[in-house]
Amino acid sequence: VLFEVSRMGRVRLRGRDDLLATKLDALGTVQAVPTEAVLAHIEDELGTRPNGLTPEDAGRIARRIDSDLFIVGHVVRVGQAIELSALLFDADGGRAGIATRRADDDAALPAAVDALVRDLVAARLSAPADRLGRLAVVSTTSHEALRHYLEGERRYRHGAYGDALESFRLAVTADTLFALAYYRVSVMAGWVAAGEHYLPAARRAAELSD
Repeated sequence: VLFEVSRMGRVRLRGRDDLLATKLDALGTVQAVPTEAVLAHIEDELGTRPNGLTPEDAGRIARRIDSDLFIVGHVVRVGQAIELSALLFDADGGRAGIATRRADDDAALPAAVDALVRDLVAARLSAPADRLGRLAVVSTTSHEALRHYLEGERRYRHGAYGDALESFRLAVTADTLFALAYYRVSVMAGWVAAGEHYLPAARRAAELSD
């Protein structure tokens, strides 16, 4: 659930919420509720109030549509620049993370949204076991590479080591400078005795380690 703050006051944000939800959904870390369903509940919740949603309003909507998490965001244009902020909450209203990004102009907005999504994903990866996932978020600027990497981690945790190896290999194909993904390729290659990948990936990870 997103709403916008503009120079003319606060208005609900349409279109960009689709972009954010689509990118989060594509990473596989969440399953986004269709925007149309959310907007219908927003109309019911807002009525004729001019000031838009509060986090409390959004929490009620999230619980109504059985959503475990919701986002309240702001988009502010200052001259040509666009400032984005997003607060991640659980359905009970507890804050689960915050992310802010700035785009210098409209052309830079997609990259800023990508970065905002990565920051929100990092906020979700708070458990000790998620340490490598958090590091991966800040180790690549490629949305595709991060998606494959996170899928590899999920497959690894389920014991599907061959499938995990393939996911990590797709990650380094998408971002050839993704040192952490090369490291995970090497680890998975060791698990499945894929010697053709084990040493080359380890060497590449070491080359890119700094």
